[in-house]
Amino acid sequence: MLNIKQIVVLCGGSGSRLGNVTKEIPKPMLMVRGVPYLDLLVQELAQFPVDEIVLLAGYKGETIRNHLDDKIVNGVKIKVLIEDQPRGTLGALLYHSDQLEEQFIVCNADTMWTYKIIDFYQALKVLDKNFSYIFTTIPKNENRYGNIMIEGDFIRDFEEKENKIAVNLINSGIYVLKKEHLLDLPFLEITKKLDLEAHCFKLLASKGLLKCVNNIIIDFFDFGTPASFRELSDQVLIKFSKKIIFLDRDNTINHDNGYISYPSKVVICESFLEICDELSGSNRFLVVISNQGGIAKEKFL
Repeated sequence: MLNIKQIVVLCGGSGSRLGNVTKEIPKPMLMVRGVPYLDLLVQELAQFPVDEIVLLAGYKGETIRNHLDDKIVNGVKIKVLIEDQPRGTLGALLYHSDQLEEQFIVCNADTMWTYKIIDFYQALKVLDKNFSYIFTTIPKNENRYGNIMIEGDFIRDFEEKENKIAVNLINSGIYVLKKEHLLDLPFLEITKKLDLEAHCFKLLASKGLLKCVNNIIIDFFDFGTPASFRELSDQVLIKFSKKIIFLDRDNTINHDNGYISYPSKVVICESFLEICDELSGSNRFLVVISNQGGIAKEKFL
């Protein structure tokens, strides 16, 4: 069982495929419906029960540092670290390894995912601390990505998109990594750009240290190309424009058994958790309202 308290976001790329759009601003800071996309991502990640979100910046990194470093979002501290030169996704992690927890979540800053946060969190709780993990999914656009070849939940190999025979699972851009696995890689000096896919995952898979987590990520969208960036505004509207359902507490969430002062006396209404799970996955926010009348009436003195 893992107790992950840190999320690391890879923000260092130059976004060169987007041309002049990223000439003066790093890709994660591009404006989408009036706000930097990175703000939306950080707000989403801060829903997880972690203590810290670390943004590993590179290209135009001062822009990210000035905007988010030392901020607190939903009780989660934001830290921005800037690499001294372009080092790649793996190189950035190794360069800042002294700032990493023993096990941590990693994700890309130019990607948006569809998932139920409760399913994601439950999946984290049952992972084995001795392995690293890639969250996989089944692609909708099967031509853009290579396959991940698995045996059970072990990742055995990676099939490049040019050579793939059939659609299998793909990398969604979210990982749970064990720092020890990174430090054991045979790269004593970081003298060139090192990438997770090319220089880490294949080696971990060959050693039997890399597993997949499937059926959690429903879909994902990355805006690394001009065509996908043009779609980003609509994708953000779909993901973040949610309706709100307000839930009363007594006899909706839990049975009204008087003024309850101990968690052990709470009795959840039948089927509520299943209904709550279904509603939360339907592009809606759930808000619990309660007037705490017992406190006003001094029932707990």
